[in-house]
Parts: sequence; structure tokens; C-alpha cells
Amino acid sequence: MVRSKYIYPAAASVIVIVAAFLVFSSKEKENILFATVRKGSLNIEVTATGELTAKNAVMVHGPSILATMQVPDIKLQSILPEGTQVNAGEVIAVLDPKGINTQIRQAEEAAQDGRVKLEELILDTTQTLKDNRDQIKNLEFDLEQAKNAVEESTYEVPATVKKLKQDAIKAERMVENAKAKYNLERTKAGNRVINSRFIFNKSTRLLTELKQTLDSLYIRAPSPGMLIYHRRYMGEKVIPGTTLTPTFDFIVAELPDLSQMKSITGINEMDIDKVDTGQTVTVSVDASPGKSFTGRVTAIANMGMEDPVSGSRVFEVEILLDPTTTVLRPGSTSTNRILAGTYRNVLYVPVDAVFAGNGSGTFVYKKAGSKLIRQPVVTGASNEAFIIITSGLAENDQVSLSEPE
Repeated sequence: MVRSKYIYPAAASVIVIVAAFLVFSSKEKENILFATVRKGSLNIEVTATGELTAKNAVMVHGPSILATMQVPDIKLQSILPEGTQVNAGEVIAVLDPKGINTQIRQAEEAAQDGRVKLEELILDTTQTLKDNRDQIKNLEFDLEQAKNAVEESTYEVPATVKKLKQDAIKAERMVENAKAKYNLERTKAGNRVINSRFIFNKSTRLLTELKQTLDSLYIRAPSPGMLIYHRRYMGEKVIPGTTLTPTFDFIVAELPDLSQMKSITGINEMDIDKVDTGQTVTVSVDASPGKSFTGRVTAIANMGMEDPVSGSRVFEVEILLDPTTTVLRPGSTSTNRILAGTYRNVLYVPVDAVFAGNGSGTFVYKKAGSKLIRQPVVTGASNEAFIIITSGLAENDQVSLSEPE
């Protein structure tokens, strides 16, 4: 939100204008200041300060890889001075690498640990499978011996032949079991190696990506232009030390289009009903003294907000400036005089001449000879200096600017 300071139209000029209405009257020791009722045209203006910004701008985002890498928060370490003219590809800001460096160290440790575990697992698996194969060979040798014994037992007694055949069957079963165990162990070992290699490759990929991420911490301008600090949703600027969230509002800076500028201002809730889209506005800018610019109201907020300076309720109003050859810089303070309406052939007096009683309506103290009489009046629209009188007074009447003692 732009801070709004409600200033009354060009104070010096207002004083001069009001002074033309005033006459003094000496009455013993009392000096009373009077104003003369005038008839003519009266402009109703609403005046408020604002801040210039570009209608369109290129938003310079932080690297999307940080969101992909699930980096929770990162601080802006440095950024070029606001207002710097930059070229496309030029480094304009640097994000703090501390968090990434910590992740790199952790990833290096994880990758080293994964490599050691994978190598140990491969060695253990190789040795285990070799032992299993040796066992199978030994069992196959025992089976061959058992079969030979059966073949050579032709002339042995039946009991001996029977035992030798049972031994051969048992040896064959042991070979089959050993082979089945070997195949199962080989499958399990292969899966363990695959999983360990997957973990190791994942950690090395993460390490590679993190190292590549370091280069992305150098934010480069996507196009040439003037560097402007980005204002976040609560109005604070992104400056060195600001904590950024890669998954939300990850905008580091802006490159505004200076060919179309607008002024963002806040209008007091007492005046907001006078303002409407399409109204013409005269804008003066502190950075361009002596010059004035024209524009129009293009947007009015539906909801009010509290002005942090005055504590009053204000509504944000957007004013689009007409094209100009003068270079206007974003962030400059502007004074916006919104023409809410022009009333012609009306009676009007200074606002200080009109008083309000408790339930008695509005009135003035009109000069009648040497006396002051309380005169009820009906008022109309007003600006910061004058108010329209629709009934109760006549042109050239004189009214007091203060209540009598």
C-alpha cells in the first residue's frame, strides 16, 4: 500500500485565493475576520500524494530450480542499486549460497557413504556367490562319487546296494537345494545391489544439481532496462537480507516500461465517493519541479485499508498518466489533484465560515450592520478551501470566519 498524505491544494495559492474574500472589522478591541460570499464557478478537487510506478514491467524471478529442489527459503545477498540501467544477461542480484552450500556438503557425504556401501555390497555379494558356487561344485563331486559307488555295487549284498542308492539320491537332492539356494541368493543380491546403486546414483545426481544450482543464484536481467526493487504483497521492498520463498512470490526485481506510468494513491474514506473512474487528474512530481502532467483515474479499490501514517481509512486509487517526453522514475512521490466536478454560477464561501450545531444543521454568522446574526444555510459540494451555499445567503454577503465570543 502506498502511504497517503492528504494535502490541501497548493497551500500558498489557497491562502492567496481565500485572502481575496477577507475583510477586517475593528470593534473596540475585537478584530473579526470576514469573508465575502462570491458567485462563480468552483472546481471540486480531491488531492492526495502517491507514488509513481510503471503500468507494465518485466518481473525478474528467482531460479525455478530452487522450487524443484525444494529449497524452503533463501535470502537475497546483494542487488544492484535501484535505478541502475542494466543490459540483458547482466548479473543484477545474488542469492545467499549458505543454504545451498550446506546441502552440497550433506549431499557429498551422502554420495560418499553411498559409494562405500555399494562397493562393500558388491564385494560381499561377489564373495558370497563364489562360496555358494564352490559349495555346489563340491556337492556335485559328492553326487558323482555316489553314482559311481552305485554302479560299482553290482556284486554287493542288496542291503549295501540299497544304502548306496539312497546316498546317491540324497546327494542329488543336496545339489538341487544348493542350486536353488544359489539362484535365490543371486536374485536377492542383485536386488540389493540395484537398490544400493539407485541410492548412490540419486545422491550423485542431487550433488550435481546442487552444484549447478549455485550458478543459478546469480540473477541475470532477462532484458535491458532500469532496475527497480520489487514491492511484495505487504508493500515492503525486496532488498539485501530479504528472505524469499521459491514457491511463493519469488520475484527479485522489476524492469519497468517507462513509456507508461501510473500513480498509486490512497483517498480518504471521506472523499472516496467524489472519485470516479475516467476523472481527469493533474499530477505533479517532486522529482520534476515546475512541471505538471495529466492523467485519468483508471481503478478504485472496493475495500479500504488503514493508512499506517495517519491511521485513517483509505482506498487505493490508480491514476494512469498520459504519455510524456519527460522521463519519470518509479518510486517518485507525486501529488495528484483529481477533478471531481465543476459547478458553475454557484454561491460559495470559505469552509471555515460554515459551522454545525448539535442537531441544528449548518449555519454561518452573517454581518448585518454592526451585528452578527446566526444564519442557517444549506450547503452543497466542497473542496479543501470552499463550500457551495445553495440557500441562506446572497452574493456579496459577509460572513465571519470564527464564532463570536
